Order: sequence, then C-alpha cells, then structure tokens
Amino acid sequence: MKQSVFDIVFPIGAGGNFLKYWIGVGLGYFEEKDPIPLESWNLYHPPGEIDHESIPSPHWCAEVNEYYVHDKRLLGRHPSRIMFIDPHFDKADDSKRILVDCYDCIDYIFNLYKSKKTTNKMTGQAMTQVTEIQGSPIQMPQLKFDDKVKLDSKICRAVNKHLQQQDIPSIILDYNKFFIEQNKSHIDNVANFIGFESNDATTDLIKYYTERNKKVYESISLH
Repeated sequence: MKQSVFDIVFPIGAGGNFLKYWIGVGLGYFEEKDPIPLESWNLYHPPGEIDHESIPSPHWCAEVNEYYVHDKRLLGRHPSRIMFIDPHFDKADDSKRILVDCYDCIDYIFNLYKSKKTTNKMTGQAMTQVTEIQGSPIQMPQLKFDDKVKLDSKICRAVNKHLQQQDIPSIILDYNKFFIEQNKSHIDNVANFIGFESNDATTDLIKYYTERNKKVYESISLH
C-alpha cells in the first residue's frame, strides 16, 4: 500500500515539528522515542545550517519541548515561505495537507516560542530560513524579531485559504482547539483525515506536549 505524503503548513512556533512526530507515531512510520538531554539537542541543532542527513530522526528534548523529524513523508513549511517564494509548490498525487491556524492565539504562540529559545539560548535560529526569503517583508531590517514571528502567524490564514483552493485534500488544524483546549472531536477529525484512529497513546502525546509547553512558558515568566 502506497503511503501518503503530508504537507504540514505551520507558523513559526506553532508545533509543526511535534505534529510531524505525532503523525509519524499515529501512522506507524516510527515508534515513540525517549527524550534526549538538552546538551545533545544543542549539539545536533547549532545555529545556522543543519546537515539533516547526519542527525538521527526522530528525536525530541523535554527541557525545551522541541521535536525534530526528518522524513520525506512528513514535510513542513512556514506560511511566509509559501507566500513569498513557492506559492505553487508541487505535491505528489497522494499528498494531504494539514494547515495550522493559530491566528486567535498569536500572542501565546509568540511568547511560548521566545520562552523555548531563551531556555536553549538559541533565539532566532528558526527565523534563519524565513529571513532569507528574497522579496519577503519579513526580510526588512526595520522589522524587529518579535514582529517577524508574529507576521508569520498573521498571514497564515491568507496562505491557508490559497492552499485550500488547490486540488489537494486538506484540513484546518485549529491550534487552540487541538493543543490548548484538547478538543477530542477536533483531534479525532484531524487523526481520521490523516488516516489513523486517535487513541490514548496519541492523545497523551498531545496532552504531555502541551503540559511541557506550559512548564517551559511558566519557568521563563517567573524570571
């Protein structure tokens, strides 16, 4: 049986790499992994270019609650890249799209992202690819780092609307319902679209991911 290719479109800091992991586990692409220590995470993910082929995949780090998945069946892109460099990105006939919408919780996403980058002292790394997009307003030097991250979330709805008009099966994943509220009906709908039945193991992944996010956020907020 031919496996689908998933195109996960998510704003910076909106859990895209966790979603790759969640989908991979749900579909049996790989098994759950134990977390690696922060020292190993920073070794694998130095600022600048990353040699994806030399990094074990998948893996994740509990201290910063970050995930890494390099799998040709699980692709991830930011709205800014789609809008300004590859709006007509070609996909395989068997592809599906998961479009993350976090417009209603932009501030939470942004503050959580900053908290994580403060924790692992890598602030701005995830912006490297986005800020290098030719012709993008995100590249303008007068924009502060904060504005660059928020802009990626603000344009996600326009990009999602554009992608939904293409002849590729897609679903909107509402960040607030999926992660913050953990709405069972919404989670089940997303899982069914992807091709697996949500169960205790896959819902626990979301539950504990969200709990760790809160701990990271609160640990920085207290300082």
